[in-house]
Amino acid sequence: MNALVLFIDFPLNSTMKKKVFITGASSGIGEYLAYAYAKQGFLIGLVARRKERLDQVATQCSEFGGQTKVYAVDVLNGSDCKKAIDDFIALPGEMDTIYANAGVGSPDGLSSGSAEKMNHVLSVNILGVTNTVMPFLPHLKEIRKGKIAIISSVASFRGLAHHAAYSGSKAA
Repeated sequence: MNALVLFIDFPLNSTMKKKVFITGASSGIGEYLAYAYAKQGFLIGLVARRKERLDQVATQCSEFGGQTKVYAVDVLNGSDCKKAIDDFIALPGEMDTIYANAGVGSPDGLSSGSAEKMNHVLSVNILGVTNTVMPFLPHLKEIRKGKIAIISSVASFRGLAHHAAYSGSKAA
């Protein structure tokens, strides 16, 4: 039996604002993680390509009591990811958790003979994680705190038909 277990470690009577950084924050799991942290008063770095959706999520987070910083970034662009991460690290507060959540999944067209769709899925779901996690590592090592959560899928354990790249990338 496969299960997703999620631990959100909320501060109790903390005097320093906690920060959380979430890629793929414009919808799905990332969006709802943002709302959960907003309700606890966190400063949330919202990252995704769709700025309009990020702005909507940021508005909702504000209504829940959180503060946000929006970064319209494609996780495939390593230099843009690093700039956003450096900016977020510099904001006041204690880094709590980094969620590498951005991902894509679509039929990969394996029988088409073209690698384009598969390469895109593999790139976003693997390189997007490294572009998110690696720039944080020196800071986390320095402060000797923080957590990294890489969101995967049941597809990593049980492959999906016509989604070989997605299943493989989630197991990577």
